[in-house]
Amino acid sequence: MITYRTSINVIRYLRKDIHTKMNRFLIISFLFFGIATISYGQKQEPEKKGIILNRIPEKPIGWTNDYEHIFTAAQIDTLDYLLSIFNSETSNEVAIVTIDSNWSTKEKFDSLIIAIHNYWRVGEKTKNNGILIGISVKLRSIRISNGYGIEKKLSNSETKKIIDNVIIPYFKESNYFEGVRQGLLTIFQKIQ
Repeated sequence: MITYRTSINVIRYLRKDIHTKMNRFLIISFLFFGIATISYGQKQEPEKKGIILNRIPEKPIGWTNDYEHIFTAAQIDTLDYLLSIFNSETSNEVAIVTIDSNWSTKEKFDSLIIAIHNYWRVGEKTKNNGILIGISVKLRSIRISNGYGIEKKLSNSETKKIIDNVIIPYFKESNYFEGVRQGLLTIFQKIQ
């Protein structure tokens, strides 16, 4: 038979059990959130100290990836159309990426473009026939990254000439679309 004293002892036991469980829950919660907060605080991105690879999108949007927003939608469509036709005719892949100036420094820009080229796997793996044109207007930087299979037809010195003689004159007039379009047409002639 349950007596008054037994019921009080049961209530005390349950209350103690509830407090113990509550204390365990609070301790575990504080540990979890404390560790998460410490981890988050330590994982701050370096400011302008180099390549920030976690900002590279997982996959390209299309042939033209305008993260600096220097092209209109119609211009992107035109560039994508040119690049798609060229790819279907030659199997060579050419992609364009504009880089937000917060992604890199001017000194690390070339390394970032090469990293994106490799990360996105521009070009066929067996032929290594990809080209990535990287542009940052704010950093005042352009890089044409050639796959090894392309370098036989288009050397790094030739890409430098295309940048200096074809693309940059248009860029000086803030005509980025025409500079890139003319640069593409010149590249197409060289590697076709």
